[in-house]
Amino acid sequence: MPAGFSNPVLYHDVDENNAVSGTDVPYASGSITSQQAIDGARKFVLQVTADNTLVDDTPYQIVVTLTSKSTVGGTWATLGGIAPLYEHRQFVYTFTYTVKKPVLTWSVAQTNPNPAIPGQTGGGWVITYANSGKADVVGESHIKITLPAGLQFGGAISGTHGETAIYTPLASQPYGGSVAVTIPATALTTGSGPFSFTIPFMIEQTTNEGTGPASGATITTAVGDFVAKYSGDVYTAAAPTPMGLGGFAVAASKGVKWINAVVTQTADMDETIEAVLQIRNMGNTSATFNLAQAIGGGTLNIPHIFAMASQGTEITATSPSIDPGETQFIYVRVKTPVDFAAGQSILRALTVTSNAATLNNAVGLTSGDYTQTITTNFGASALNVTLSSSNDNPVPGDDVEFTLTLSNSLAAIATNVVIALPINSFMTFNAAAYGGQPFNVDGSNNDGLGAVSYAGSTVSTTPAFFVPAAVAGVPGKRTIKYTCKVN
Repeated sequence: MPAGFSNPVLYHDVDENNAVSGTDVPYASGSITSQQAIDGARKFVLQVTADNTLVDDTPYQIVVTLTSKSTVGGTWATLGGIAPLYEHRQFVYTFTYTVKKPVLTWSVAQTNPNPAIPGQTGGGWVITYANSGKADVVGESHIKITLPAGLQFGGAISGTHGETAIYTPLASQPYGGSVAVTIPATALTTGSGPFSFTIPFMIEQTTNEGTGPASGATITTAVGDFVAKYSGDVYTAAAPTPMGLGGFAVAASKGVKWINAVVTQTADMDETIEAVLQIRNMGNTSATFNLAQAIGGGTLNIPHIFAMASQGTEITATSPSIDPGETQFIYVRVKTPVDFAAGQSILRALTVTSNAATLNNAVGLTSGDYTQTITTNFGASALNVTLSSSNDNPVPGDDVEFTLTLSNSLAAIATNVVIALPINSFMTFNAAAYGGQPFNVDGSNNDGLGAVSYAGSTVSTTPAFFVPAAVAGVPGKRTIKYTCKVN
């Protein structure tokens, strides 16, 4: 037999239906001896296994040789030591088998901006497939794409011939995974195609604090990232073209945004009040930024001061730098006039802009990300602060717990509450007094949650600390507990 054929079995076609069926009698392959009487014609059926290496629309020849012997009474017949006439006879049959099978051909092309910035849409793999064989595909076929590191799926499949996609993990996941595309048999009948569908993708924008791969990185695909199979067959790989095994570059993106909610605060007359805002660089490369302000409403027009530290030097012409994914605090302070009164307010519109070209801003930012408002309304001071201790007459070795209580009787949140509490030199601060944590804030053991800290022998709050507004006449309240040991 030619290569590609195996497992030959010769059957007696008992029911003479020209096919192997349940009543047919199999013989062993190779040399076959039958001592059954053959009176008249007997039909045989040859069954072989053809593998997938056989070439479509190509004839193959299989030769079957039958050798017969005459017998009498079950023994080979002789007459006076002379073999009977026609004792041996051979019959040679040549079968011509023409292969007719489906042949799935497919290729991968890539359409995407190159280089591209994280989150930029417009990229995709275009899969083109066809059945160039002489038989229909039986059942579904599948094409599987595995995402290389740095990419994420960017939308739904665009096929128009019944193609469906299953994403692993789900397409809602941020990045990585694979997609298995099912092509129905109706799209792979004999001579069908070529047809195409697109799997959109883009550079992921989740890692590195939401900025994606660094500028200048290269994302590379491999042959094994693209594979296809008939139903039941193993996957076979195809090199993506024209990209081949190369990659494409990650471009630089920049985009500085505010990450605070709108700020509303209260202040008394002739009071300096400071709001703490935050900005973040959502791009994958360092950027410089500029801050600007304008009157946004209110009854008074009073410029504010931008600084990089609490009560710090005003930011003027110098454009600070901010790293990819970095968050920086911006301290914005204003001093109210001596005649600040009820019904008056100061409203400033703040903007932050990076040194990115318009088309190179980080993807996902909108105009609202660049603007922020801060409103200062008149409100007489109504914050009450008390400090109590668990032991007013301690002796060396005693632990003393201090409780700082802050209450706000106004109907507005008291923001930017900064308090400093020096620790006496005869005491040692216990940095693990509350379940291994230095503070108990509002009944919860923690490290201060970024709003309470201990440094330089001082317990202090940062401008991020606030006291909630009064509700139905009941003052808003917060507590801070810390413990010291008497030396």
